[in-house]
Amino acid sequence: MIGTTIGLRYRVQSELETHPVWGSYMAEGPGGEAARIRVLLEPFDREPEFVRSLARHAELLRGMRLEGFEEVKGFFHEGESVALVTDRPDAITLDERLRKLGSLSTQLALTLAADAADALVRLHAEGIAHGDVSPYNVLLPPKGAALLALPGFWETYSESKSAGLAMIQRMAPYLAPEVSSGAMPSPGSDIYALGIVLYQMVTGRVPYSSGTASALAEKHAMSPYPSMKFTLPGVPAAVDEIVRKCLSKSRRDRYPSAQALAHDLRYVLDALRFGHNLTWPPPGREPEVAPIAPTMNAVEGQPPTRKERIAKANRANKQTDGVPTWLTVLFYLTTSLVILAVGGWVAFNARAPKLVDVPNVVGLPSNEAKTRLAKASVRMVVVRWAVSDRYPSGVVIDQQPPAGQDKAREGSFVNVTLSSGGKVVVVPDLTGKSEDQAKEILLQVGLVLDTEINKVRDKEVPFGQVVSQEPAAKKKADRDSKVSITVSNGDTEPVQPGSGGKFTYTMKVKMPEGTVPVMVKVDVTDENETTTVHEEEHRPGESFVVEADSPSREVTFRIYFDDELVRKVTKEAG
Repeated sequence: MIGTTIGLRYRVQSELETHPVWGSYMAEGPGGEAARIRVLLEPFDREPEFVRSLARHAELLRGMRLEGFEEVKGFFHEGESVALVTDRPDAITLDERLRKLGSLSTQLALTLAADAADALVRLHAEGIAHGDVSPYNVLLPPKGAALLALPGFWETYSESKSAGLAMIQRMAPYLAPEVSSGAMPSPGSDIYALGIVLYQMVTGRVPYSSGTASALAEKHAMSPYPSMKFTLPGVPAAVDEIVRKCLSKSRRDRYPSAQALAHDLRYVLDALRFGHNLTWPPPGREPEVAPIAPTMNAVEGQPPTRKERIAKANRANKQTDGVPTWLTVLFYLTTSLVILAVGGWVAFNARAPKLVDVPNVVGLPSNEAKTRLAKASVRMVVVRWAVSDRYPSGVVIDQQPPAGQDKAREGSFVNVTLSSGGKVVVVPDLTGKSEDQAKEILLQVGLVLDTEINKVRDKEVPFGQVVSQEPAAKKKADRDSKVSITVSNGDTEPVQPGSGGKFTYTMKVKMPEGTVPVMVKVDVTDENETTTVHEEEHRPGESFVVEADSPSREVTFRIYFDDELVRKVTKEAG
């Protein structure tokens, strides 16, 4: 796919994130314009009704140009290639961010959730439910608010033989109880899903987990809400209460709209950001009493009225025209309607792709494993990376389904786990390397460069190159541990601090990698006072130096990211 041209004008350049239905790529359009290309994978691209349904929905979104969503630029069906073209290829998914960091700060999580809620307000105003709010569909650009991707595409899955089944395992952790029980996705189910995403951003995990979609649906419907404070006692109670309300079993008990949710998110965010007194519930609102046990009827919560029963019957008669097949199948599983479930299973297998043997790829490098699985007519999906002392980095250490056990359908997915290397690594030799080179070399073996760089005068080693390091080269160190370096100042006398009774102190700040700009504040405390010497917004990966003059022979720098203390360094004159 790399190097091919889509729509006669978009040239595919590199691969982005993976998806059960789409292959996602960065491409260059007319005049050097960058675009995100999603190419429909096999066998979905050979289903005419599904392709036509995708084209209709893409054209609908293209005409709307909704703020807070990636912009749809076109939909192309040329020969065997079916592709959706959108903007913002520079954005990474929230899922990728969470896989790297595990969790986010409470303030950043609230900011991203509020951005997503604002976007849902606009989408719901158009009469569309997103239906697939998850970290996979939250995009984080280098600058600006978070964006939502692929809104409303769940409606197209009913036109496919197997797209819904390919998606269900990934969507299941975020599906509201009523959706798993056969109801159409709605603004209420989007609010439920966004509550799950906020929970995951703060704690690093989803509130309910299980090995199968049906068992997971039962947990969503029946298990009580697992408070975030069990995992993180320090999380503000207001944040926990917002998520609790989003995850109510009955739609009636959730936020009435995405706008109401956005209001509460920004109320808490402003209180945390500006140090206001955070009370809950917000002033003017009566406190809500959480139910002792979950409502048994997760879809309705109360006996339906006659009007509701008639409307429900009408929806049931139109189910094949509106509700995707995979939602109906999940409904049959979770409500134990055995006869209908068996009928659905028979109908699916009558038209399903043939079964094939899954080859063993454990112990193979990822590229070789992907090729071997492709030859067997199945596709590889990397679900996670894990530490392994047995296999080197990038090698498959587990696969599901395992080889030689269950057969798989042609075109289905094999989930693999790749090794990130052992717990202990050998420290490389950094002598003679620049600071940037040292950082890159360490990252490749799973180590981190200490941000405190020591400087020394050295006649033999050129300016800016590493003179020594700790731990020394060829020593063993724990993965993700820090390596400190001393860099040459060249054959130059060090500048003596202090002039006119004052000393000049410098502090180098290196911003972490990411996608969202951060407000950085630097305070300096000496024997007399604390002074703010720097307060500006900085981009991820940016480096800058802060200077401070003081009559004291010792000062302490405190660095804050979005008003959260991230580093404290004491420096002495001399």
